[in-house]
Amino acid sequence: MAPVEPSKKEDGRKLKKIKRDGGIKKEADPAAAIAAPPPNPALPEEPLMSPRDILENSTCLSTTDRAVLDLFFDESKPKDASLGTKNFKITEGVRVGEDGGRVKTKEYVSINYETGAWQVLRKTKNIEEEVV
Repeated sequence: MAPVEPSKKEDGRKLKKIKRDGGIKKEADPAAAIAAPPPNPALPEEPLMSPRDILENSTCLSTTDRAVLDLFFDESKPKDASLGTKNFKITEGVRVGEDGGRVKTKEYVSINYETGAWQVLRKTKNIEEEVV
């Protein structure tokens, strides 16, 4: 990847062209680049889950739901777009939150048959301490 001579756009911005896999990628001038903000400390860095991780670590999936997800994640099988989007609860638990209170956490996997995409969704709810 060798950079090509910088050129000017109609609006006066400097751009440099970089060949990448046969195409041309345009990048803004590095001097004009703005530094990325630091990561939000409130959001923990978590590794991405693979389909295998979802199936192995799930505690709430029935055998039928596990079979449906296994077929969906099998890339050699065609997906029926008429099935739309489906959600399956994969885990549920209680943990200690940042403020020291108890938090109920539920994780779901959402699969979209039309696009073949999937994502893991997490729902949390603070648990109020019961007064006796």
